[in-house]
Amino acid sequence: MTYTLTFVDVSAIQAYVFGSNRLTHQLGASYLVEQALHGWIADALTQTNQGEIDKGADCEIVYRGGGNACILFKSRDGAKAFATQYTRGLLTQAPGLTVVIAHQDFDWNTSLAVAYNAAMTRLAKKKAAEMPAMETLGLGVTAACAYTGLPVVGKEDDRYVSEEIRAKQNSSEVGRSRLLNEFKSARGDYDFVTDFNLFGEQGTAYMAVVHADGNGMGRRKKALVERFARPDQNRGLIQALQQFSAELNRAGSSALNKTIEALKDWLAKPALPDERSRHTYIRHDQNDASALLLPIVPIIFGGDDVTFVCDGRLGLSLATQYLRAFDAETVGGPPLHACAGIAIVGSRFPFARAYEMAEALCRSAKRYAKKEGADRTALDWHIAVNGAVRSIEDIRQREYTADAGTLTLRPLMLGDDAKAADKLRTWSNFTEVATALRTSRDWAESRNKLKTLRDPLRQGPQATQLFLQSIRKTLPPLAGYPDAQRTGWAGPACAYFDAIEALDRFVDMEE
Repeated sequence: MTYTLTFVDVSAIQAYVFGSNRLTHQLGASYLVEQALHGWIADALTQTNQGEIDKGADCEIVYRGGGNACILFKSRDGAKAFATQYTRGLLTQAPGLTVVIAHQDFDWNTSLAVAYNAAMTRLAKKKAAEMPAMETLGLGVTAACAYTGLPVVGKEDDRYVSEEIRAKQNSSEVGRSRLLNEFKSARGDYDFVTDFNLFGEQGTAYMAVVHADGNGMGRRKKALVERFARPDQNRGLIQALQQFSAELNRAGSSALNKTIEALKDWLAKPALPDERSRHTYIRHDQNDASALLLPIVPIIFGGDDVTFVCDGRLGLSLATQYLRAFDAETVGGPPLHACAGIAIVGSRFPFARAYEMAEALCRSAKRYAKKEGADRTALDWHIAVNGAVRSIEDIRQREYTADAGTLTLRPLMLGDDAKAADKLRTWSNFTEVATALRTSRDWAESRNKLKTLRDPLRQGPQATQLFLQSIRKTLPPLAGYPDAQRTGWAGPACAYFDAIEALDRFVDMEE
């Protein structure tokens, strides 16, 4: 019996979701992406007999999640009919969202694994050959959308908007309802913030864009397919892929729920002696003063690829909370690991640029984790004080390189620090230094001197030593680097610059 394997890939999700700086648009876009992978696929299959394909069903959903779906059809005609109905609905309900579909025929008496790999190759070629959609920029005299630059179809809050923005805005309420329902248990009596300007303290609104991604998920799926390579294992492969997708979605959701619970529990604890009240992190709904808002908003979730936005001061702590929670999950086989990138920016910083930065930082963390020799957990971050459009590599070269070496130790390893090749480049080392600088008798009341120390550190060990002697202070000790207390440097790396730079943008929730 010949069947058709169909792949649906929702492309450029991040560009679609983060094309606007308004939270309502992002929540609406996130909902539309979720519908593209679940609700609208189900709608297009409503009239189709679903079940086990080898037992007479017309179609069988193998998996959905991570931006793509895999469906088995009894015939090529059935697959094409689905694609026609599905994409027609997509054009009207989510204008601007890009989807690529690939079909692969195969005989049930041959290996489904071979057909699966062939379909993946075909999908990759179609995505690479896909011509960017050329939008009709208006015929005659037209106005431009305030958010996308596309032709206007209406107004929103006295601003001209395109069809894409109107679709996102129309879905914003149901998108927010989806968000609240997804994390109902974790958030308790709290809601999520409703505007990015509510992050941070008044007058210093900083937010953190956190992007986390699982390590080697493609390799895991490939290994899974190879394990069921024989034709008599076709049913086993379908079940294994269904289970893998479901467990991965559960793992990501569970880790994010635990992160939100950790934030809620931290807010409920009394502040440490050197902290301001933790209630200053809680926000209030502008329309309902009694509504308490958590300083976090998950935007992309449902799998190992997660993006959330939070108060800039809590970005590093919440990112580590999520990574540790994700590492504790299991999806068969070896333990899970993920890496994260955190862009800490002003609330009015272009959001698309902030996300690109977080994604680049996540890739940087992944490269470092891989260099450590195995799948490990790592994170990287950047605090942007201006909107300069430069790559992370360029920023590090221009702003964090001195004659004596590198000013930053980032990325940092997280998790089993004992196995890290470079003990300096670990999260535990960073938090120990940051805590000591904030609470030690030498530095707790000398915040201005500590910030001034950044200039001597840039000049090198000798200049740092002279500065520390002039103010009669030493830096916190580092195990294995006794000279660092006097010079600030551990070989060709500055051991304290990261912690000093993050002083006003990092609150350690685990301290």
